[in-house]
Amino acid sequence: MMFAALAGHVMILVEPAATSASTIETLVKSAAGSIAAQLPRAGFYVATVASRREADFITAMRKDRIRPANPS
Repeated sequence: MMFAALAGHVMILVEPAATSASTIETLVKSAAGSIAAQLPRAGFYVATVASRREADFITAMRKDRIRPANPS
């Protein structure tokens, strides 16, 4: 899984065959975010998070067995 962050949004890229849309939705909600856009077959998601909390969101997602990635 990879992340890229922009004020209030975090892009999430996953291997679609290995991670279901429902799994991503659950992880995003548990990290205090919401899904703003998604292309599940491509493994592409955009989460909306509180502005200036992007790093906290990524850290929370990593705690849920998400491989480390760097925000851009």
